[in-house]
Amino acid sequence: MGPEGSAAAMLNAFIQWQEERLARAEDRHRRIEPLAFGPEFLGLDARTHNSLASIEEYAQRQWADTTRFFAPAPDRDFQFDGHSLTFNTPIEEEFRENRTVHCQVYEASKPGQAVLIIPHWNSDGTEYDLYCKYLARLGMTTACVTLPYHGRRCPEGQASGSGMISANLGRTIRTCRQGVLEAATIVEWLAQRGHSHIGLVGVSLGTSLATVVAAHDPRISAMALVSLASDFGEVIWNCRPTRHIREALDGAMTCEQLNSALSLFSPIHYVSKLAANGTAVLGISGRQDQVFAPTLTHRLLNAFADAGVRHEHKSLACGHYTLGTFPFNVILGRAIQRFMQHEFDTGPASHSLPWPIGGRPGGKERSAA
Repeated sequence: MGPEGSAAAMLNAFIQWQEERLARAEDRHRRIEPLAFGPEFLGLDARTHNSLASIEEYAQRQWADTTRFFAPAPDRDFQFDGHSLTFNTPIEEEFRENRTVHCQVYEASKPGQAVLIIPHWNSDGTEYDLYCKYLARLGMTTACVTLPYHGRRCPEGQASGSGMISANLGRTIRTCRQGVLEAATIVEWLAQRGHSHIGLVGVSLGTSLATVVAAHDPRISAMALVSLASDFGEVIWNCRPTRHIREALDGAMTCEQLNSALSLFSPIHYVSKLAANGTAVLGISGRQDQVFAPTLTHRLLNAFADAGVRHEHKSLACGHYTLGTFPFNVILGRAIQRFMQHEFDTGPASHSLPWPIGGRPGGKERSAA
């Protein structure tokens, strides 16, 4: 093996060591909970619909009109103090902490271009602060939402993020829908503030939510997906961070059945909508990603190509967790910035959006006291 081969082998070994170290740090917070179908979280009668078949049927019914299912509610009570945006979540929520949506906003010197970041699972959102400031300095107002059950939205006594993805299928569907609706509402707020070019950045779990939002809102002209996969259920079934959930599901269902139950959040089902909207997509992944398996990434990329989605893909010599470490975070950050600026500068202004129900999500905005 020559010097170049030795260097590559050393880099791969270091990446694998880093991936294992970072994964173990997250493993400490995993807790196995029993399987629950959770029909009550979907408005179903628990006495007659407490079964996997009922959850799958519920998901299939929503496919008849996903535009209605994912339409943000009108009249959000926006409060904005110049940096922090809050409003009431559109989902009926039993925990007080999770009833208020929190979003940090870094405004550029003038309106026109805006980016919303939808973070990864277990993020408290603060990891993106420096990047938000960087994009804002370059002329793009940048917002980063705190996901449901994450950070300050996590109920006391629960691990951050544990309420969003779990072995309770009904709660997982409801909470992921909550994340989509909240992100869609923030997009509407950005549009109301005069931004005619709007982009999304989804990271890991956020890629699924971002894809659903973009598929239903033609005003989103560009979307960057960091660690992307075709099928939401298959990621949960096979990846390391959710193996505690797989342990609860094993024996009660197959991977195909889980995919069916969670199909509303699988990006591969929305490629035709993205193509129709003309949304440009940048995918970034690590070649050693053992969380979002490369086979799932390429399945989605192939679907983009088949549907005519305008897209590009960058593959870095790292894994899932190390995408967020130096120097890979700098490389992907620059790639996203250049992609957004190119699409904003060359693409048309965002389309208007005729909301199908309840009018446009308006609501009053007021400064926080």
